[in-house]
Amino acid sequence: MYKILGVEPSSTYAEIKDAYFTLAKKHHPDMNRSEDSAEKFRAIQSAYEILSNQAKRSIYDSTGHFVDLESSKVANKKYKEGIIRPPGGLRWYKSYKHPQTFYDLMKDKGGMKDIQFDIKIDLEISFIEAVAGFTKIVRFLREELCLLCQGNGCELCRDTGMVMRKLEALVDFEPADERKIIVFPEYGHYQQRSDTFADLYVHIKVKKHPIFTFKRPDIHTTHQLTISEAILGTTLKVNTIFGVKEVQVPASTNHGDKIRIKGYGARLPRIGDHVCDLEITLKKVLDSEQEAILRQAYQLYKKNL
Repeated sequence: MYKILGVEPSSTYAEIKDAYFTLAKKHHPDMNRSEDSAEKFRAIQSAYEILSNQAKRSIYDSTGHFVDLESSKVANKKYKEGIIRPPGGLRWYKSYKHPQTFYDLMKDKGGMKDIQFDIKIDLEISFIEAVAGFTKIVRFLREELCLLCQGNGCELCRDTGMVMRKLEALVDFEPADERKIIVFPEYGHYQQRSDTFADLYVHIKVKKHPIFTFKRPDIHTTHQLTISEAILGTTLKVNTIFGVKEVQVPASTNHGDKIRIKGYGARLPRIGDHVCDLEITLKKVLDSEQEAILRQAYQLYKKNL
């Protein structure tokens, strides 16, 4: 313990305190970005907690170690119950908690929560991302208890007892995921009253696509045909999420007919199709030649009835 703080066993409390503050500022994660700063800072805190307390220091001097039995029991209980977290929050470990849906979270908590400490983020995604799925990291700031003073106020936190920390959360969106809100429990601001963290809400906003619409599991586009194309048939170049595909429109196509391109829809447990919705459009004004041809075609049609 003495070596951690760089002091001698004969050092006074004032010397130990000075050494602690010097090292704590040097290795605090908010001031030192090195990978081992968090581990060193925890060791410095642990050493100071023991050596600054006369009773604990006496036990350590006599035995060469110190175990706070009561604190260990409480910490072990909280750890098993999932109450305590690594000091300093999420930045000190890489794993991400699995997000819950809004309804699951409210069911788990019984609807009782202090929403003023929640963090809300709008995440805008493209139509293709919504259909194909994506993984994104969202970065945000949250308020936490100052580790240097444990909420009592110090120079680092400007005597507020709280600091703002940069964090990140992994948003894993499955293909055609229908969730509008993804909730990350305990990713929100620190609540001193309950000694817990609030939640992070990521609101998914899907940009409207100029040509695609999604009707699970199919993707639709609308195509305009002239009367001659509908009667005689034609070839369409169709934009799909997988690129351009040529499609044959058969003769005698009616308004409202659909053409399916198999397997060009969303990748769900059941693979969807790309659906071409066909509409027949009429010219508002016809020239004399076009009108004559249509009248002739109409007469032939009546004869064949």
